[in-house]
Amino acid sequence: MSANSDDDGSIMLSSAAAGLDAILQSGVSGVPDIGGLATRSDREVAVMVWNYHDDALPAPPSPVRLSLAGLPAADTVLVEHYRIDDYHSNGLHSVAADGIAAEAHRREVRPSGQLQLLHSPEWLPVKDGHLEIAFPLPRQSVSLVTVRW
Repeated sequence: MSANSDDDGSIMLSSAAAGLDAILQSGVSGVPDIGGLATRSDREVAVMVWNYHDDALPAPPSPVRLSLAGLPAADTVLVEHYRIDDYHSNGLHSVAADGIAAEAHRREVRPSGQLQLLHSPEWLPVKDGHLEIAFPLPRQSVSLVTVRW
């Protein structure tokens, strides 16, 4: 997946995303739909990437290579990677796993339903306005990657 920024700040993406017509016609039953969308402001790019399949069956994670171009001249940028999956930002998974939906339990797991960092923020080098980030993305999950300078 790549995100290239034009001078006007627009973002162009290319990825392994299933097309809308194909999804409407036959769903997502072969290869997973790995897609994304991005935004850019004066000092930040945010990219949301998903890995979706109609069948909620175990599968290996899909490799994602996020390539950002058109970044400003900076030596390093701050990258934060948030995740929603079975183990991050998922209070409902905790309730379902325990089989308990009592109000006291909901209050206890509510913090696990907040958006969580996958790992600590990191300063990564930028070369000629270009940054590449690679990561595995589990099936039925979403990553939000923010890049700030």
